[in-house]
Amino acid sequence: MKKIVLLLLLPYVLLAQYISDGAAEKYYENSSLHFNSNYLNPYGISGFTKVAKGLIQDPLMKLQVNPAFIPGLDSMGAFIYFDFRGDKTKSEYVEDYTIMPVYTMFSSYIPPYYPSSIYEPRTEPEPLFSIGTYFKPLKGVADNLVMGVTYQMIQGDEAYYALRNPVFYRAMYNDAFGNKVVADDMMPTVDRQSGKNEMGYEAHLYSLYAGYQLNPDIAIGLTFSGVQQDRNGAYGNASRSEFGTVNEYPYAYSDFDERKMEYHHTDISAGVLYQPKQAVMLGIKAGFLNGVSEQSFTKENTGYNQYHIPEVDTHWNYYASLSHSQQNWKHDGSSFYGGCNFEIAIPDNRTISGYYEYRDTKEDITNNTAILDSMYSTYRSTYYYNTMQWYTSKSRSLTTDIRNATGEKKNKQHEAMISMRWVVSDATNISLGFRYFSLNSSIRTTEPVLSNRSSSWQYSSNQVSGNQSSQYAVKEDKTLLWNYDIKEWTLSIPLLFEQRFSSFLSCMVGVTREISSKKIEEQSLAVFKSRVRTENGQTNTETNFGERYTEPTEKTTKKVFDIFYGMNINMGKDVKVTLLLNPESDPILRVAQWSLGCSVKL
Repeated sequence: MKKIVLLLLLPYVLLAQYISDGAAEKYYENSSLHFNSNYLNPYGISGFTKVAKGLIQDPLMKLQVNPAFIPGLDSMGAFIYFDFRGDKTKSEYVEDYTIMPVYTMFSSYIPPYYPSSIYEPRTEPEPLFSIGTYFKPLKGVADNLVMGVTYQMIQGDEAYYALRNPVFYRAMYNDAFGNKVVADDMMPTVDRQSGKNEMGYEAHLYSLYAGYQLNPDIAIGLTFSGVQQDRNGAYGNASRSEFGTVNEYPYAYSDFDERKMEYHHTDISAGVLYQPKQAVMLGIKAGFLNGVSEQSFTKENTGYNQYHIPEVDTHWNYYASLSHSQQNWKHDGSSFYGGCNFEIAIPDNRTISGYYEYRDTKEDITNNTAILDSMYSTYRSTYYYNTMQWYTSKSRSLTTDIRNATGEKKNKQHEAMISMRWVVSDATNISLGFRYFSLNSSIRTTEPVLSNRSSSWQYSSNQVSGNQSSQYAVKEDKTLLWNYDIKEWTLSIPLLFEQRFSSFLSCMVGVTREISSKKIEEQSLAVFKSRVRTENGQTNTETNFGERYTEPTEKTTKKVFDIFYGMNINMGKDVKVTLLLNPESDPILRVAQWSLGCSVKL
């Protein structure tokens, strides 16, 4: 006969399913594509992605500094560029990775919360392919007009994972306060199971360029670009007993999670280049980006478990639960940016160049949360010890949570780089750069919350202990004021060696040293209109007070060294193939990332 163990409902939290003081905005999923200008980067590999535009003499890279560089393509004529590249991979020997939430039939594990988890954006996969073309649409009529188009596609599938730190997650056989109400040996064995575990993502990145050489001294350029991104996934798990009507152990269980994310932005910028002398070039640019990000998370959970027939057999138990969570986020933002750049040729075949860019981004935040969770459990056990002894138990639990938040996110970024290119000989070039980046970011949200948690337990027995019961309830009407601040800076020092061995083959080696530091401060203030606590018939009501929750200040410093190798193969004077490799040795030598590109002059 199956053993039944009674678990008393304890008045303390064993597993916190509900994070009462957690602002819903914490669980918005950020992405590296969101509210950032995105361009086709032929050298978007490893640690050189951010430093390439100010270091490498490439027409596509220079357009990121100033769109007015496009008339400079006149000397090249029309050309087409395309590439394929692989994602950055980690060694199978490396065990330092982020643990995503693990959801099982009976419990949930949520990784420890760190303030930096909010700040760290999701790094999107590399494009499946990138293509760009530049040409003179009015050749012979307006040769000074040059136009271009670029396109990149990101697409793939991966395993689904839920929110890193959701406001509420379901743990089977636990009540509203996280107390376990069913013993492990009462949990059913899965006989039949079906479900899915998938996350699909797709993004399209495009740019349109136009530039015109007004006169030998002045060039102007205009860029229109955009991003369209969708990321949708679901996790489903359902099981039921196959022979429940025969062995009197029927059960059914289902769990379904769904995440949806849609993002799009448009970005327009204009630039001017002025070259008063052959050895001096000055430029300015300005731009405006506008985008919207919408995300949703839905969780449905039901559970049913029965042992023998309730109210009939001498030993039986019955458990049922229903849970529903719905969360929605929306960021409506815009970004103004502007900057300047220069190039100066100095003696001994050296060129000094640099740029500075300032970006001010504001995002209006709205989100809402609706949570309903209920649980009912009842048991009876009869046994003999000289005389017949029995006990019964009933447990009920309910959680509701309604939230609607508004707020604002502000980012202020400074980026500057200076580099020197030295033509050592007809076959050898050396480039050295210094890039500095700083970010001041703040998030402020106001989140009214109406929450209600209650749990009751009743115990009856023919023993001396007799009848017992307990009741716990917390009802809150409050507003969460959440503050989140980041200060970050990064210094990068890239060094690039280029060597041409023949008209057919040339190679490059790039190394970069990077140091970064960030400081994160987080604080929540809960302003209560009222909080009503009930414990075993005794009610305590508190009104008009506040509670402050301050996370420890998080300070981190990171040092990175990276390297890449490149090979250019000239297939004649009009076709060039470029292979880039990023090696790592952790602990074995391997290729962590690769890129294969081709440019064709027309």
